[in-house]
Amino acid sequence: SYTCEAVQKNKFDDYSGTEKVKVGGKLEQKIYLGADLAYVKKDNEKYLAALAGTDMKLLKISTKPFELIALTTVGLPQYDMPMHPYKRVWGTAWSHQAWQKTSDNVYFSGDDGAGVYALSLTNNLDLTTGKAKFVPFGEATKTDWNDGFSCGTDPQLDPKSDCREGKMYRSSTKNRKGNNPTSEIMLLDENTGEKKGGWKVEAEGLTAINACAMNPIDDMVYCILRFKEAANGFKNVIARLDSEGTIGYVARIEGDMAFSGVFDDEGNYYFYEVEFGLHQLKNINKILPASKSPKKAIWREQRTSLQDLRNDGFKWKVGADFAILNRDKKVYLASIMPYSEKEENGPQLGRVEPQRVSLVEITGGKVDSEVIYLMEEGQVLPKPVDSAEIREAGINHKEITYGTAWKSISGDILFADDSGQGVYKLLKESVTITAGKGTVKFEKTKMKNHITEWNDGFVCDPQANKRIEKVK
Repeated sequence: SYTCEAVQKNKFDDYSGTEKVKVGGKLEQKIYLGADLAYVKKDNEKYLAALAGTDMKLLKISTKPFELIALTTVGLPQYDMPMHPYKRVWGTAWSHQAWQKTSDNVYFSGDDGAGVYALSLTNNLDLTTGKAKFVPFGEATKTDWNDGFSCGTDPQLDPKSDCREGKMYRSSTKNRKGNNPTSEIMLLDENTGEKKGGWKVEAEGLTAINACAMNPIDDMVYCILRFKEAANGFKNVIARLDSEGTIGYVARIEGDMAFSGVFDDEGNYYFYEVEFGLHQLKNINKILPASKSPKKAIWREQRTSLQDLRNDGFKWKVGADFAILNRDKKVYLASIMPYSEKEENGPQLGRVEPQRVSLVEITGGKVDSEVIYLMEEGQVLPKPVDSAEIREAGINHKEITYGTAWKSISGDILFADDSGQGVYKLLKESVTITAGKGTVKFEKTKMKNHITEWNDGFVCDPQANKRIEKVK
């Protein structure tokens, strides 16, 4: 056991009973760790962990003399605090490793209410380089005198991998703008498009889900969940989902409504949201642990917006869902642009221009600043239609939007329109690109479509998910 003899003997200047600590090769009797300590284990060694500002200290206690290790951190909040320029005080620390062998995380809460931040000891603590990567875990109460201790199980969430061969998924939110929106992940038959299963996605304050995709690195389903809060308006949170209804909240991101989500083969996550445009998030599988609560601080430390690449952030330059197109050793985000028939002094006159496919090159994870538009040849894609069911679903009957895209197990690129008119196959061999523009043809499949105003598509490809670097 560890005792504080200075407190017991009321001799606060008596250091005779304290341990000397190895600091930079020298033995020191006075050291500063932080305002609270957490007991952690890594690589069969035992440590006491503490934070002071953005500095992390580990006191190695498994052997004597004890050794102090200083680490640099990534992900802790950097913005000004009420007591600036003083360091942020992290007066509460937790760890569950003393009694839970499967626990891998340590948690710290800032006294100024900056939030609870978590560190995965296995995935995000590197003692060789001296770096620790924290992620926002939840909200914190402002308090000037506090301490943390823990019992029970680690609050992290580990959704299960749902990757199975031949499974095609589609997310859907109904009544998105109403008082009782409902969201689900539908499991579809790959050949017929018929719904054959799925699960509901439910959480307090949830208004919609979109930008769903399967990560080939960790086999997990990721979606962006949009919440409504009475005090703070709306917010977007990236989450991992599984078919048992588990939601593991990963990171809160800035922006408006989000859609058009996809992963490339390297595990880079691309999504589009209305305020900032196109985003790219790397190594999302390493954002650990996931939280049970969506009440997270905005993750300001890792910018995902591509506005520095284009001033407009690709706003309104892409469609409502992405598929990965491989062409001539290049990789593209492919989407069909929303389309509306022109009106000239009265009723609609029918289609006057071909529909367009938007391509953004992302070869090697590097996003190109230009957008390539492919004009449709043959007019196979549908026109806007009107019906009571379409209007009831909240769909603008004067426009057509392709909210769902899939890349099937066989490699076919498919798009489904929100108005339920069909599923359309992009004929990859028809794609021509010359001087930054080109043409493309489509073929209507026999698959069934569903009318849904807010939706997204993704496919589990077990072959893509057998990569050596896959993280479990």
